[in-house]
Amino acid sequence: MITLILIVISASLFGYFSTQNTTDVTIHFLTYSSRSLPLYFVILVSIGLGLLIAMFINFLRWFSTKRKLGKKDRDLKKTESEVNELTKTVHKLELQNTKLEAELGKSGDEDSI
Repeated sequence: MITLILIVISASLFGYFSTQNTTDVTIHFLTYSSRSLPLYFVILVSIGLGLLIAMFINFLRWFSTKRKLGKKDRDLKKTESEVNELTKTVHKLELQNTKLEAELGKSGDEDSI
């Protein structure tokens, strides 16, 4: 509902702005000259182009961030799998150590944790 109210207010303000700025202007760019256009139209197109450029830049940032996050996720999964493998290896070594101590007849080492 608030969005609708903001749209109506913005449209009303632009309508009022348009009625106040109906002067015809000609755009000159290098060798190109446009036909006479109302000033409000030129301003509206300029704002629209600015918004499109800003949206494109924002999209590039979003895409770059998404790629970086994807790489970080893959690195994290790889690291987690390495940690899991190392944990399994440590567990196997602890079991082997316990078996070897049992074979040697040691009940426990006083210096171990």
